[in-house]
Amino acid sequence: MTDFSEREINAIEQIFPACTVFLCDFHREQAWTRWVRKIENGVASCKQKVLSMLRRCAHATEPSEYNAALEYLKASKEWQENPKLQKWFTKQWIPHSKRWVWGNRCNKGVQVNTNNGLERQNGIFKYSFLEKKNDTSISGMISILILEYLPNSMRR
Repeated sequence: MTDFSEREINAIEQIFPACTVFLCDFHREQAWTRWVRKIENGVASCKQKVLSMLRRCAHATEPSEYNAALEYLKASKEWQENPKLQKWFTKQWIPHSKRWVWGNRCNKGVQVNTNNGLERQNGIFKYSFLEKKNDTSISGMISILILEYLPNSMRR
């Protein structure tokens, strides 16, 4: 599970061809919220309604539920009257729906999610333990995780 970094996704799926990288709900939600807040995108006045329709797509647990939510979004006044919304969601998010729609995770027997707490732990590891060791290999990173980060976390 990662944020929406196509370089990172491609790298992971090249190394592990049998895996599917899912998009972190926290980062997806953050990206959507930031986009709808921007005045120049033309949905700031109806951002809660747009976010609600986008979330309905994300929280779909069956393909039919996702398709219905997507059709509802596309039929809305907010969608119909906003080419920027149409372009952004059609190009950026719909092609990658297998990565962020909940039903796609459940159908694979995966029940993963991330939240701000997990992101905070990631930030501590990244900036407090890896920051000065940015040329570390994967085995070096795992060693730091096991020998430094986890013991430190247990002490706290």
